[in-house]
Amino acid sequence: MIVRAIEIRDKATFIPALAIYVRDINEAQRYLMLRCGFPVAPHQNSIILMRMNDQRANSDPYGWNDRTHQVAHLRLLEIAASPVGFAVGVRDGMVIDVEHILGETVEPKRSERETNPL
Repeated sequence: MIVRAIEIRDKATFIPALAIYVRDINEAQRYLMLRCGFPVAPHQNSIILMRMNDQRANSDPYGWNDRTHQVAHLRLLEIAASPVGFAVGVRDGMVIDVEHILGETVEPKRSERETNPL
């Protein structure tokens, strides 16, 4: 598994999240995932997306029932399926900007880490 801490942004929305890439897992991880019913296929890209603020998680992008999480989850799966792959294409602190992905804004949002530092 590969875990990345990301920032999901949408209109007036800031969601700190963990993207957990489930592929090329070891035997112990595979066993536990199968025991809990998680689909683990050798050549299937799976991502568990978890909001950090309340630990709500989903492995199905369509299980969120809102555009922000669904679009962000689908973008992560798209990156994982690309030649660059999840390990290189998704970085800690990366901003997934839903408005920009949907073509609603011209410029992608900058991280709140830069615009609103602690």
